[in-house]
Amino acid sequence: MTATQPRIPTCTYRLQFNRWFTFSQACEIVPYLEALGISDVYASPYFQASPDSLHGYDITDHNMLNPAIGSREDYDAWVAQLHAHSMGQLLDFVPNHVGIAEPLNEWWMDVLENGPSSRYAPYFDIDWQPLKSDLRDKVLLPILSDQYGRVLERGELQVRFEEGRQLTRRWPISTANLAILAALMHWMNCSMRSPTDWRFGESPPRKLITVGFSM
Repeated sequence: MTATQPRIPTCTYRLQFNRWFTFSQACEIVPYLEALGISDVYASPYFQASPDSLHGYDITDHNMLNPAIGSREDYDAWVAQLHAHSMGQLLDFVPNHVGIAEPLNEWWMDVLENGPSSRYAPYFDIDWQPLKSDLRDKVLLPILSDQYGRVLERGELQVRFEEGRQLTRRWPISTANLAILAALMHWMNCSMRSPTDWRFGESPPRKLITVGFSM
């Protein structure tokens, strides 16, 4: 038996994938790259990322292709074209760099919802026991455009229930807080008063509802 020799690229060509340059477009230029003497394509990240991402490093799922770049069929056609011209590819991505600005990252959303008890919590570098005791077992996010009370008064921060999940702009709410939120919504519906006037324990609801968080 002869050991399989590792493929060693001799000349690479960088391709920056995004919604403006897709798998189909990359497929079209393979003959041109071969004519240039390129042995391997050096591909930017093409896993699922924020919809408008131009660089692709803000990955939200390493197991999914970015639909803005193309389908699995488009990807397979591009790879087949590379093989037909005896070319390979190198994929650039950073395993510890993910995007958290969109709800597409289900691991991050699960951490925000369940805190340190999330099965994905160990995958993120989070200090669950900071010096400020009010922030223990919590994640502090800079998402508000103004002071909390002002944002509430302007109606920019709203509680909603969507698609059976607790979402926000979309950020999930801890399941431990659902009872508090349900009491707040019940109180507001009965009294037609501002949420900034409410105190937990006042007029508790008889029936809890499932809510989410949206801004």
